[in-house]
Amino acid sequence: MALSPNGNGDNSNKNQAAVEQQFELLGAIQVVSFSANPPEVVPFGATTLSWQVKLPTTLHEPVSMIVDGKKSAAGATSGSVVATLTAGTQFALTASSTLVSRVIKTLAVTVDTSACKALGSTPVAASVLTAPLKQQLDGRFSGSSQFALRSGGTVVTPVDGGANIAVPLHLNIPDWFDADMDITIQLGIWMAAVGAVSVQATRTDVHVTWTWLQDLAGCTSFGEKLSQSFMSEIVNNELVPLLAQQINGEVQSFAATQQKNDPQHRTFVLTSFSFGPDGLNFTVCPQGAGSPIAPGQRLTEVAR
Repeated sequence: MALSPNGNGDNSNKNQAAVEQQFELLGAIQVVSFSANPPEVVPFGATTLSWQVKLPTTLHEPVSMIVDGKKSAAGATSGSVVATLTAGTQFALTASSTLVSRVIKTLAVTVDTSACKALGSTPVAASVLTAPLKQQLDGRFSGSSQFALRSGGTVVTPVDGGANIAVPLHLNIPDWFDADMDITIQLGIWMAAVGAVSVQATRTDVHVTWTWLQDLAGCTSFGEKLSQSFMSEIVNNELVPLLAQQINGEVQSFAATQQKNDPQHRTFVLTSFSFGPDGLNFTVCPQGAGSPIAPGQRLTEVAR
């Protein structure tokens, strides 16, 4: 018997045939209606997504419908979910069987962002955020007789969605060792929830260059593990909180200004955010009456 590429033989072929058959049958589901009420909302406004379908008699597998991540009971032919939005969103009506899922209808809900305010053409320069990080690290590794910064000190480079940090050190421990240490740190910066910016250390690496004799004695492995633990503590306890405080401070200051200038003095909340070499840019939108969403609470996002 000839084997399929994954080595499962006829069983694999049978499973694949069943998947393809169910996928085709899901495509035969008739969408009676899929609508949003209202079809346009203000930021933080809610819309009710309603659906009704007819299942083909040839579909003998239990089928559920999924809208905005919420799954109906198997065999249900109608239902509705409530979604709260801050930006225009493309929703999908997805049919799901035991083996496969298939999008059978899409629906766009728009958000009126005319009252939102953005930094727009005047983003906060990246250096406003990266310079304090360099200052923090340069100060951390200065004034010691046992280590010194090489090559002009710490280098903080803004990248899309974060920052890369290089810390070049020279270690000199009298009567013990003399070595170069290169520390690289990657920070990720993103809007994890509406109203809140998240900063996380996605990677911290330490590389120590020893003499061949020290390397032979096992200093490299021991030194790198010890240094990595030390640096991770500095990154998580000093750099990450510092950067998060700076960014959220910029957002809160801008939002407070918009609230002050707003005729209704509504609370403005962060709804979009970006950081990169071109700087920090974001948008805040008013949280009007009847919008129960608090800053930091997750909402339906644009990406689907």
